[in-house]
Amino acid sequence: MATQQDALTGIEKGEWDFFVKRGLLTVDVIVANSRYGNKYLKTVNDGEEPNNLLSLPECP
Repeated sequence: MATQQDALTGIEKGEWDFFVKRGLLTVDVIVANSRYGNKYLKTVNDGEEPNNLLSLPECP
């Protein structure tokens, strides 16, 4: 299982792609930077609320 840091690194290196699929809609996960310089995962803005990543069920 990949950690959040693994995902950040993999996306930045172009080694991995992540996405969220809801029905027919597929939205890419990208790396963003907070105003304090911290990197985090987010989905490309698709106009949906609530946030796609926050809506996912917890992993077992």
